[in-house]
Amino acid sequence: MEQVLNIIFFIVFLGMLVISARLMLDSNYEKLFKQGKVGSIRAFFFISIFLISVFTAFCFTELVNVIYNLLK
Repeated sequence: MEQVLNIIFFIVFLGMLVISARLMLDSNYEKLFKQGKVGSIRAFFFISIFLISVFTAFCFTELVNVIYNLLK
């Protein structure tokens, strides 16, 4: 079961990287920063996408684990 959860985590993580990157690019989050702060904008973009992807993948694998234990 552990291998299955790792595979699910990896797939959801990669999927959420794409989805969250697309959502962040479509939003106007750069208006939160002062003009010319390109480094800060890039760091915020990377950290936000990474955290959203990790938390979503972790929650999804925990959900699968709970459902598996309930059905078992």
